[in-house]
Amino acid sequence: MAYTQAQLLTKLKTLVRDSANTKWTEPEMQEAIDEALVDPSFCTVIEDSSLTIVDGQQDYTIPATIDSLKQVYVVNGDGDKLITTGDTWTQINSTLRFRLFPDSSGTLTLVGLKQVTTSIPEEKINLALYLSVLKLYEMLDHKFSTGLLMSDITGAEIMNRLDYYTRKAEGERKKIRRITSGYAI
Repeated sequence: MAYTQAQLLTKLKTLVRDSANTKWTEPEMQEAIDEALVDPSFCTVIEDSSLTIVDGQQDYTIPATIDSLKQVYVVNGDGDKLITTGDTWTQINSTLRFRLFPDSSGTLTLVGLKQVTTSIPEEKINLALYLSVLKLYEMLDHKFSTGLLMSDITGAEIMNRLDYYTRKAEGERKKIRRITSGYAI
């Protein structure tokens, strides 16, 4: 079962025991979720071979299915898949730019990441929760260190929570790595 962000918000409020929004506002909680979901663990690896090499063309539009490129292959007319090094191309927003023109025939195979933010897979829900809690306690720590925190929580309690949820998140990352195969993110 996949979880929506609304379901994640409900679970987060339960986990931090703040359903009445006494420590954090709802926008702060949503911000914490948004920041947590930027973690590479919430990306899907995408391989796309839809681009054809055009002689003399240096720039190619990256398909919308890819947010960030990790690898570019040139597949020549013979079907040989040639890996390109990171210094031969760069990503500029949604454009792939080659420093040197690729071979004049063949296709490009792009391997990249697509951020998944609308639906969180069940096996990653705990990681999403722990990273969100970490973000919330980082907010509390900032408020505490700047004197803006009007609460009975101590700096030591905040640090203990940060340490605890950092360890929990790392444990979840290890679990995810064990069950994920294919490309390394």
